Amino acid sequence: MVNVFIVVIALVALVRFFIAYCHSLLLSCSRVKLSEEIQQLVQAEKRTKHGQELNNFKRLLQLARLCPFPKGDRVQIHAVRAYYFILKFLKAASHSLIPNVAKWACHELARCSHFAAVTLDRRVTFARALLEGMRRHQP
Repeated sequence: MVNVFIVVIALVALVRFFIAYCHSLLLSCSRVKLSEEIQQLVQAEKRTKHGQELNNFKRLLQLARLCPFPKGDRVQIHAVRAYYFILKFLKAASHSLIPNVAKWACHELARCSHFAAVTLDRRVTFARALLEGMRRHQP
């Protein structure tokens, strides 16, 4: 019985740490201004369906995967992707039962999309810097 209690406490602590980590990632990205190019892309990716704006998180991450990446952002992307899917489940589960939770989940999903746009912007900037460096070193 004590072992089960310890495992439950450890899991709760792990989940709380994971949520805090994701919140800190999203908060740090919320202060980042996107380049004009990425802003236009994000606007082009938004579509409306029955009055609801579709979330473009997955599409932005797919585009980011096409770019070369600096070291260190894979763990962040995996964490936010997991957080995104947890939020989607929470939104679907609480839509009719607890509307305030569904509204909060929608807000967090939008923050996840902004994170994906910032990631794409960073990777595009990194790719351009690599290309520019290669051009300078060519004979």
